[in-house]
Amino acid sequence: MNAIPQALESEVISAPAVSDFSTRRMKGSRLAYGGVLLFTFAYFFRPEDWTSLARFMPLALLGGGISILGFVIAFMQNGGLVRSQEAKILLALLGWFVILVPTSHWPGGTFAVLSESIWKIVVVTIIMTNVVDTMTRLRRLLIIQSFAMLLLAWVSRDSFDAGTGRLEGASRAFGNSNDLAIMIAVTIPIVLYLVISSSNYLLKALWLGAISVMVYVIVLTLSRAGFLSLVVAMAVLTWQYGVRGKKFGITLTAAALVLGTFAIVAPGTYGRRVASIFIGALDEDGLDRDARGSRGTRIELMKRSVEETLSHPVFGVGPGQFQEFSGSWHVSHNIFLQFSSECGIPGLAIFLALLWRTRKNLIESDRVFTTLFSKEWLLAGALRASFWSLMVGALFANFGYVFFPYMVFAFIACLNQMSRLALGEQAEATPAEAPAAG
Repeated sequence: MNAIPQALESEVISAPAVSDFSTRRMKGSRLAYGGVLLFTFAYFFRPEDWTSLARFMPLALLGGGISILGFVIAFMQNGGLVRSQEAKILLALLGWFVILVPTSHWPGGTFAVLSESIWKIVVVTIIMTNVVDTMTRLRRLLIIQSFAMLLLAWVSRDSFDAGTGRLEGASRAFGNSNDLAIMIAVTIPIVLYLVISSSNYLLKALWLGAISVMVYVIVLTLSRAGFLSLVVAMAVLTWQYGVRGKKFGITLTAAALVLGTFAIVAPGTYGRRVASIFIGALDEDGLDRDARGSRGTRIELMKRSVEETLSHPVFGVGPGQFQEFSGSWHVSHNIFLQFSSECGIPGLAIFLALLWRTRKNLIESDRVFTTLFSKEWLLAGALRASFWSLMVGALFANFGYVFFPYMVFAFIACLNQMSRLALGEQAEATPAEAPAAG
């Protein structure tokens, strides 16, 4: 176990390691973890998108049921939750969605969002943050996500929209070009972690190849949000591994791989499309029609989202209902405006509280896992890059009611739980000082 920094020694020694759930593992959690594994596999690989047989064997439902059953059993054995802070915020979010059903512009549509996605997100995320308490368990989930995103990128490489020429996801759930590019960009830091932390050179080579495929697909989606997410991810990784870890060779290799892939596959108009993020007024030859139209539409949707937030500040128009108010049947394309316009200011505040807690989890993990290039330190850096990449991508995506961002939050909470376990083990191993003789 990594050494605990001197600055935390007093906290460690005084920590109530025996009675505090935050420094204990949840006993009897194997069944719940098995359900989480199955659910995660079903969510990312989407077997129902590839074969009709999966409709008769819903793996996600089965995995969710197993995880809930296992968690109830473990909860009864342990007498409480391990990760209570995240659970409180998530349960507050669930409770607010229940309140929003009768106040919604269309209660039936809001109830569908609640029953089909939100309650599942909340329950599975709470279970994950309680039962994924070892690096082995967490690493398995990371591998599932990374391999699934690689597979999706590979099978999508020839799926182009005939009108725009943009690559789209081959999966029905992950078909949107921007959503696909953002999800891949968020996953790339995790794949780089797998490259560095693996002791098998063949696996290192395979994961490096996976990064090339992922970058290739991001480029062909022509997604400016995906591009920005990737840039932020690489910037954070450079800071973590290059500046803080003083291993510039790793970051230079990753940067060369990304830039080389861009140079090979990026179309000639890619630079102009990226420039349209920052430049609104270019002549006809300076900016392609799709980029101009997309940018203008998003600005109008942002304005409309703000208007609806101001018109319905408490309850919003109802989860899933903004499309009707947009005037063009489009979503907000911004997770923060999605929450404010559809769930009101209180809903946005709850989501921001979850983000704040997640950022705090990153900081706490960083204070404990200080051994450079230990697997915990490497993963902390990768998840930090994924988090900020997601935050940038979320400015251009409606991710509020899908599981993907909450999976990232859960990964970070699980790593911080391991840091708390490290503190608890250190406290138990530290002998109490004998009282001075009188």
